[in-house]
Amino acid sequence: MAAPDPGLLRRGRHGPGPPAGSGRAPGLVAERHLARGFIGSVELRRHLEEPGRGCFWARTRIPLVDDEPVSATARFAGLLDIANGMTVRADPALVHFPNVDLTAHLLRTPEGEWLGVDASQTFGDNGIGLTSSVLHDAAGPLGTLAQSLTVRPR
Repeated sequence: MAAPDPGLLRRGRHGPGPPAGSGRAPGLVAERHLARGFIGSVELRRHLEEPGRGCFWARTRIPLVDDEPVSATARFAGLLDIANGMTVRADPALVHFPNVDLTAHLLRTPEGEWLGVDASQTFGDNGIGLTSSVLHDAAGPLGTLAQSLTVRPR
């Protein structure tokens, strides 16, 4: 796929989103839930938070490999799995909903440190769910992300 003259292209339906890294830090209740493991290693800024829906910015505080340069694409790929955990539809103390796959499509190479995610989570009545996200970076819309979920009571 050859890249055409950028002047010929128009942006798609996904708007630019809020500025990279803006928003509020998670509240105290969220902090207790989020402070562990991978999610606890990521700096978060939220813009919207409701059951099954969330908009947030994330960046890692830990390098992928100590003392090694990391490409912007690799840095973003290391953060993609966070979308499902930030848009909880049900109380994680009552329901497991891990993703069993993750598919991302990017329009271009990411820019900046922050990954923006506008995510929606849906549960079917058959134990299957889906987290769908529009990805953003400092320059605007970047791509999409889909995560299939298995939904099970704890």
